[in-house]
Amino acid sequence: MQALFEHPIAGKQMKAFALECAISNDLTDIARELLKDPDITVNKCNIVAAIERKHHVMVELLLKNIQYIPFGIFSYVINSCDLGVMRVFLADPRIDPSACDNLALRSAVKNDCNDIVSLLLTHPKIDPGYTNQKILDVAISNRATRSVSVLLADGRIDPGAYENKAIMKAMNNQRYEILELLISDSRVDLGTSDNRLLKHACEIHNTHLTMILCIHPKVDPTVMHNTPIRIATKKGYTSVVSKLLPRVNISDGIEIYAKLRCCIIDPIIKTLWEEHLSRGLWLISTMIHEHFPTDLHQFMYQV
Repeated sequence: MQALFEHPIAGKQMKAFALECAISNDLTDIARELLKDPDITVNKCNIVAAIERKHHVMVELLLKNIQYIPFGIFSYVINSCDLGVMRVFLADPRIDPSACDNLALRSAVKNDCNDIVSLLLTHPKIDPGYTNQKILDVAISNRATRSVSVLLADGRIDPGAYENKAIMKAMNNQRYEILELLISDSRVDLGTSDNRLLKHACEIHNTHLTMILCIHPKVDPTVMHNTPIRIATKKGYTSVVSKLLPRVNISDGIEIYAKLRCCIIDPIIKTLWEEHLSRGLWLISTMIHEHFPTDLHQFMYQV
């Protein structure tokens, strides 16, 4: 065996094979001894094998014994989603984790590896707001709820930027868990752009969001002459109408119902409106009789 190792051609091949065996069996001490031999050189396949085994100690050893970082090697680190391996690479000054438009961060978010996302965000070269907060779009598209939570906690991503663009995307894609995270952020103004969010929630029949928006202090459900409830009434969204009706005052309600009554197809919505208006009129009548105990007609006649 010693003679084979000392052979000028076969020896190098045997040593390379010995290193591969040490890597594949996580034998770091043996690999360290083998790397003392000048005939043994580390290649891309060696590092990839160590990354795939998620053996960060072996990865660190191999990186120390290679002059140049092989092209494309960082993509294997990203796909491994291993915290230890990622730490080793981020500690190497030859690695730029922000390369290719934050590919590392985008991939980690896509896979919802929140630990990796948190680690990458600590690197000085990583800017999550790069390219108009594209990273938030990636998270929403891939249902990466945990990653959204990490991104929002970082503070450099504004969920209300670009007139609540991220919130609109989450709403349109029915990402309700993410949506709740976004709208609960104190930086978001849900009433911006004439309560566009509430109007859109009514249009797409999102009852859950409609209810959340209706009780939000910055949202006015009566905006633009009660546009939200007009939309919901015309489109037959019973549940949305039931959430919005209590916020409509009686005088506006009479005017809206008079104009839309012929357009209402759903009998349940018609009943909801009539009950709301009759209840409102009854309250008004009660209040009048409380203030004017005499008969209303007689009072008016006397005046």
